[in-house]
Parts: sequence; C-alpha cells; structure tokens
Amino acid sequence: MLVACRDSHVIQVFKINKKTGMMVDAKQDMF
Repeated sequence: MLVACRDSHVIQVFKINKKTGMMVDAKQDMF
C-alpha cells in the first residue's frame, strides 16, 4: 500500500499486518 503525504511531498510505503489488519511502516519512503 502506498500513502502520499500532501505536506511533505513524501510517499510512504506501508505493509498490512495480516494478523491484526493494521498498517506497518515498511521504511521504504519515496522522495
């Protein structure tokens, strides 16, 4: 899943934890 931040112009990459359904930062930000 990719999430774009309008203010910082960074695309953050998140993984979905299959057990909890929560988003986990994949630490693969795109500038």
